[in-house]
Amino acid sequence: DEQEAEEKQDEDELEHAAIERQLLGEVMDGLCRPLRMRTEQALSSPDMTAVVMYHLSQVLDYFSHTIGKLMPRETSLVALLEEMRREAQDQFFSLVGAQMERLLQSPPPYTHDLSTPKAVVDMLNQLSQIMSV
Repeated sequence: DEQEAEEKQDEDELEHAAIERQLLGEVMDGLCRPLRMRTEQALSSPDMTAVVMYHLSQVLDYFSHTIGKLMPRETSLVALLEEMRREAQDQFFSLVGAQMERLLQSPPPYTHDLSTPKAVVDMLNQLSQIMSV
């Protein structure tokens, strides 16, 4: 009888945990619209740099994985975080690609002291910032 009681208690705990995860998912779904609006606003900002875009994609990736562990992956919030992460990552690669293309299309002139041109130094500093994350 004691073993049956423990099994019943375990089943009840699992059922309660599933209900809690489902309720948490439904409550968190209310965050989707404001989060989408703020994230899209940040992504479309003309002041957005590749470094900030990379940081944003990493933050969204972190929350996507973390929240995905707490609630079902098919909830709207987890799906939105993953979608926004992909968009931020795509825009990051687009920004870096455009910068590299500009350097390739019109390379900076050689300096008379043969030091590294400012445009190249700026790009290397940006990549260094990205890699320090």
